[in-house]
Amino acid sequence: MLNKLRHPLIMGSQYYRAPTPARAEWRRDLQGLADQGLNTIKIWAQWRWNTPAPGEYHFDDILELLDISEEVGIQVIINTITDVAPAWIDQQYPDCRMLTLGGRTLGPQTNGPRPINGAPSPCYHHQAVMQHSYDFLRACVQACADKPALAVWDVWNEPELTEAIAREPILENLVCYCPHSRAAFLVWLRAKYGDSLDALNNAWSRNYRHWEELELPRSYETFKDMIDWRRFFVDTITEEFRTRVHIVRELDPNHLVMTHTVPFPIFNLITCASDDFAMAEDCDLFGNSAGSSPNAADLLASAAQGRPVINAEIHAMGGSTFHQNRPLSDLATDRYILPQLAHDIKGFVFWQYRPELLGNESPNWGLTDPAGNPTPWLARLSVLNHALQERRDFLLAARNREPEVGILIDPENEIFQWCIAHNTNYYANDVVGIYNALYNAGYRVQFMHPTHVPAAQDLPVLFCPAPYWLQSGTLAALDGYVKSGGILVAEPSFAGMNPANGWHTQLRPGNGWEEAFGCTQGFVLQPNASEFDSYVAASGTAQAAGAQLNVELDGQHYSLSAYHQVFELLPNRAEVLGRFSNGWAGLVRAQYGAGTLYLAGTYLGGAAGQHLPGAAELIAALAETPQAADRPRSEGDRVRVDVLTDGSSQLVIANSLVASAGSAVLRIPGLRAQKLADIISGESWPVTFVNGSARVELPFEASQVRVLELTD
Repeated sequence: MLNKLRHPLIMGSQYYRAPTPARAEWRRDLQGLADQGLNTIKIWAQWRWNTPAPGEYHFDDILELLDISEEVGIQVIINTITDVAPAWIDQQYPDCRMLTLGGRTLGPQTNGPRPINGAPSPCYHHQAVMQHSYDFLRACVQACADKPALAVWDVWNEPELTEAIAREPILENLVCYCPHSRAAFLVWLRAKYGDSLDALNNAWSRNYRHWEELELPRSYETFKDMIDWRRFFVDTITEEFRTRVHIVRELDPNHLVMTHTVPFPIFNLITCASDDFAMAEDCDLFGNSAGSSPNAADLLASAAQGRPVINAEIHAMGGSTFHQNRPLSDLATDRYILPQLAHDIKGFVFWQYRPELLGNESPNWGLTDPAGNPTPWLARLSVLNHALQERRDFLLAARNREPEVGILIDPENEIFQWCIAHNTNYYANDVVGIYNALYNAGYRVQFMHPTHVPAAQDLPVLFCPAPYWLQSGTLAALDGYVKSGGILVAEPSFAGMNPANGWHTQLRPGNGWEEAFGCTQGFVLQPNASEFDSYVAASGTAQAAGAQLNVELDGQHYSLSAYHQVFELLPNRAEVLGRFSNGWAGLVRAQYGAGTLYLAGTYLGGAAGQHLPGAAELIAALAETPQAADRPRSEGDRVRVDVLTDGSSQLVIANSLVASAGSAVLRIPGLRAQKLADIISGESWPVTFVNGSARVELPFEASQVRVLELTD
């Protein structure tokens, strides 16, 4: 797919968000960008800026930038921005704005990312206004589709409901409570429940006699109605994206179409409503913002399901007028690019070339200084780009090994966890804690959406973080996964809610899974809930009699601190592997079909996320299988090691995990070389072989990333 592009290994930056940079700077800047070896810019076509009056479209700025780009030899991603409605929209449709639960009408207004006013988008259920936004999109495509420099249409920048204006996941920020959304929600509910009011009443525990009586959910104290309400907006965002994709492809079948999202946990499903897995399905190319961390890169690649992926907004030089950025070192610049090569990322776009000069994002975010002069970090990026472009064909074709471990992320469970914790931190901390423990131990990790679990049979191990609310289809797929030989590692209260009606199950694990696990849960100990802050380690640790868990697993002893809750596990046929210090069983194992089930009596991911002793080590041990035994590693796990291959050649990505300098010994099974050479510095180190496995010792600065190629 990327080979359709003039520059298939994308390396560049965001450039234009009208009205900055000034027109007089364009040619100098784009020539300078090309002279540095960069090959791509992203520019914004904004509904408000380019449509000053009804039916009046002015794309002269976009067209001129496309022409200059062609002259200097770079390609362009056009990012269409419709969450800045023109002023005439609000005059013509005064009822078009979203309404929060707290009674606030959102916009029109400015904010840092939308300094020209008009934010956020009007209500996505106001059909007349949405048609005007689609007219703008059609006009933009028709104006630009034939320009040679055009490479990609990015039809939605960081999809979300309110463009940061009401992003904090609190009740008062929920949208939208306007009549247009209410009417659309009723249509959605009638489709979901087969036009049966009885079915809705059974699901929500209501006694409505007419559809018109339905009240919009306003509380997280009941779950099924709120989950439906937020899932409705996830579907709204997904369908809006699909509409835009259809419009672009209908008018321009020759260019790639994409979006770039903001990864979990930065964006949440409650107030943002952007489901990466759902949106990736309609993309030729998929991207994200702020995705330089390994977990964000793996989430992006997992959602893409084999589609090419890029980091579409690298936030390396962020800041505000009060909190201005500091100079970026070479090592820090490297970390925004090189680790992602191990996670199937095939392109890199920085935000942005020049620092912003308008609004509260000024004077930050630039690869240049405010006057447009090169910086040391731009020079370093040029060096990195040169090395990568020399290996372009290999990097585009190369892949890492297949994942050995999966992590289930269920959208309905994320919403449920928000309902019970009143924030998204607890669930996010649990998921990311499991991921980081696995990543640091050298595992390849894949995030699993419920729709993808049926295809998980080749994945040896699957973790289920905080799995209190699991959809019926998810449970059926997990049943098949384990019976077919998979290993499922579950935290407390697995399937503890009935997703059909939102009732708590009488037994946990619930929904019949107590038989599969050969175990039920008994009493629970936890801190005073009124004082509990799920994101602070000191109060998140279960301060109770059974707060230490001691485990014997495959001949090894593990001791770890519990997190938040300590559950008494009551096995009937499950094997007890660990006990809390009060004697309660705290980790059990049971065979189920051809597979294996583990149930923990506390939140291992939460403990690991708060760096509580012993948790990460146990998570890594639970993931150990014969398939993962030969994974590349460093002694002491000081360095994360990955090997890319295109079937004939190999490249090693070595990412130091420690904030201090020192030597590390890498052990890489299957590697055949006399030396490994750093593609940036040119240094090389000899390779020896121990029991058929390559061994190389080399120095690392603090948090340094090296990319090493095989030499004779």
